[in-house]
Amino acid sequence: MTTTLKDTGNLSANSLKDALNQAVTATTTLVDDLQALEAPDTEAGAAAKEDIAALANALSEQRDTFNDTIDQAPSGAAGVLTAAAAAATLLTTMSTSVTSTFASLQSLEGGEELKQAFESADECQDFRSGS
Repeated sequence: MTTTLKDTGNLSANSLKDALNQAVTATTTLVDDLQALEAPDTEAGAAAKEDIAALANALSEQRDTFNDTIDQAPSGAAGVLTAAAAAATLLTTMSTSVTSTFASLQSLEGGEELKQAFESADECQDFRSGS
């Protein structure tokens, strides 16, 4: 998807729509994965679960905005540029949400215990390999 968005020489309404659809699918998968996580069995586990749930909700709302952007994009070059600008803004917002949640998790009392649980839990393997 990143390559599609960076390759502006071949940018068309269809390629942008495909890239946005890929982003929506990836976001849906991430939200589902985050919602499936159990609270770590640590002192800060409940607070971490709340932070993760808030992130999942924010990403879900942002994903819905992505869908609206795709559905409402006008046809033609102007529509492609408008949709691309909206997509860039949404990606920045999503990145900020993830970064903010990560910082919040790091600042929790017992954060080192959470870090160790994250690094050792089999359920977190996919998230570790993505970083």
